[in-house]
Amino acid sequence: MFASYHFIVTVMTSSKKHLINTINVIGAGYVGLSNAILLAQSHLNTQVTLFDINADRIIQLQNKVSPLQDDKIIEYLSEQDLNLMAISDDTD
Repeated sequence: MFASYHFIVTVMTSSKKHLINTINVIGAGYVGLSNAILLAQSHLNTQVTLFDINADRIIQLQNKVSPLQDDKIIEYLSEQDLNLMAISDDTD
């Protein structure tokens, strides 16, 4: 059985330097979450919104708990100042 994972990033930028760039990441698996964390570092002046259909995973991320077994992801979520918002559209 094979699983298919998709990672999509949209970036909206502004010509004014003081405005925050908005980045949307769809998919909170290893690829999406690790990229969202890297892009959400406060010194980059970005705001990252991470979307996933798994509501339990989103709740963990909102509490700065990694849903994945990855030391660096765990470290960044618990210790770094990130401009990261995780949301889910749980319409079931």
